Amino acid sequence: MKNAKQIRMPLLSRIAPLLATISMVALTGCAKGQNVTVKFADTPLASKALDFLIPSAYAAASEIQLCIKRLRFKAEDNDDELSSDLDLEEDNVDFSPGLVTLTPGAEIGQFELPAGIYKRIEIDLEEDCDDSSGAPSVAWTNSGSFSSTDTITIKFEGSFDASESGGTLSLGAAAIVTAMDGVAGGYGNNDIKNALEAAGGEIED
Repeated sequence: MKNAKQIRMPLLSRIAPLLATISMVALTGCAKGQNVTVKFADTPLASKALDFLIPSAYAAASEIQLCIKRLRFKAEDNDDELSSDLDLEEDNVDFSPGLVTLTPGAEIGQFELPAGIYKRIEIDLEEDCDDSSGAPSVAWTNSGSFSSTDTITIKFEGSFDASESGGTLSLGAAAIVTAMDGVAGGYGNNDIKNALEAAGGEIED
């Protein structure tokens, strides 16, 4: 008759791989998400094709400062697409980058996102967004100085998947800069908040 030790050993050898598999699944499920870098697109912010429409004195907004109180990643409506490992406010994931200079290729920051599908990035501009700089919501120069202290929400449309290995998202801001030129040149909407919100942008994934 086999003793108890001889009987238990084959059983343990069979269930050990199963326990290891369960442990790996559990560790994978606890992943906090993916690191995503968000930056402005490398492409020029002003289109030369529009030069004939824009007086040369107003054709290039520069020294653009955005006071970003909130950068929001807007998830697809299906909440099941998102991991539950990070605290979410409904279907939004929010960050506060602070004062950013808008230039081609400028990095806004690196952010950790729950794995899932997202449909839009929203930027909320607010005065004194980092509680220290006292900066307006937005400011730029273009044959003069322009700024606003209004709360301004700019939406960058475009679906992207943060489920696999993160990556880099580029925000196309050419339309926003064109709207700034319009305010400066008097040929567009002179209300800064309405002009920038109407212009919007796109995600160049």
